[in-house]
Order: sequence, then C-alpha cells, then structure tokens
Amino acid sequence: AGEPRLHAIIGSEGAMHAIRRELFREPSDNIGLDDFVISMNVAREGTRVLYDPEAIATENATPTAAQEFERKARVTAGAFQAISQREGLPGPNPGLWFCYGSHKLLRWIVPFFLIGLLTSSAIIGYGDSWMRGIFLAQLLFYFLAMLGSQFEDLLTSKVVNIPFYFTMVNAAAFVGFWRWALGRQKVTWKKADRARD
Repeated sequence: AGEPRLHAIIGSEGAMHAIRRELFREPSDNIGLDDFVISMNVAREGTRVLYDPEAIATENATPTAAQEFERKARVTAGAFQAISQREGLPGPNPGLWFCYGSHKLLRWIVPFFLIGLLTSSAIIGYGDSWMRGIFLAQLLFYFLAMLGSQFEDLLTSKVVNIPFYFTMVNAAAFVGFWRWALGRQKVTWKKADRARD
C-alpha cells in the first residue's frame, strides 16, 4: 500500500496491465517473468507505475495446492533468471531499490533463512533451553503444515492453514531457485488451471 507513495510499485498484474507504447522495452526471448521485467523497465526509467482503483478484474484462485505450488515455483525460477541476466532490476531510484529488495528479493530468499534458522536453533538448542524451545516451535509449525498437506479438511482451521500456506510458498520458492540454478525451468509459461467445477 505504501509503494505508490514512493513511486516505486514493484511489478504489475500480468493478466491485466496497460503501458504506453513509447515506454515498452521488450525483454529477452529467454525471460520467463516478462510481465515483471516489462513493468520494472518502465519504473527504472523514472516513469510512475500506478494501480488504478477503477480497473477491476476477477479471476479464480488455482483450484489445488499442487497447482499453486507449481505456479509459485515458476515465478521464483523466473525471478532468479531475470536477476542473473540483469533484467528488470531497479535503476537509480532508492525507493525502487528498497521496495524491490523488501517486497520481492527477500521473499525469494526466505527459504534459505528458514533452513538456517532451523539448523542453527537445532545446534544451539543442545545447550540452550530457550533456543531449544524455538527449535521445537518450528518443528510444531512444520508438523501442522504437513498435516494440512495430508488432510485437506484441516485447512479450514487457521491453526493448520497458515503454517501450511507459509510452508508451501517457501518450499515452492526453494524448488524454483534450484530449477533456475540447474537450468530446469522452461521459459514458456504454462497457464494455471483456474477452472471451477
């Protein structure tokens, strides 16, 4: 909500955005996250990217967690692909850099922080009861997430749904990173199935 005030909106909705013809900079053919790169190219030139509250669109969410996992993994792989090719990066605008780092980049690397937190709290927890409690709390959190992945009916409870969604999103980001690193993410975008019965 604060990004428009900084003139630093990060990315646009791929299914619904408009751009002035003279501002369009075509991304490379091997960029998978082209909607993000196109809007960032506009912003880095110093042109404001805005959300129009009068432009309203609706779409169904992905119907299964597996499809949402796949979608988020593709997005993260595409993000690292763009970074490695130095496309869609902020220009000289400090506000744009701040929003890019806090809104996007940190989100893409959170899985590595989570792994580090779990590992370090497990190691330190052997001699520190407070850290042991943090380690056990993480195990409980991931256990609830696992329950949500196995028993869909439990997802109606926030106690299970929140750990499940948080873990699913970050697991997808982790997978997406390695797909990019190993060159296993195709550039072509497979549209998510949003059909409802």
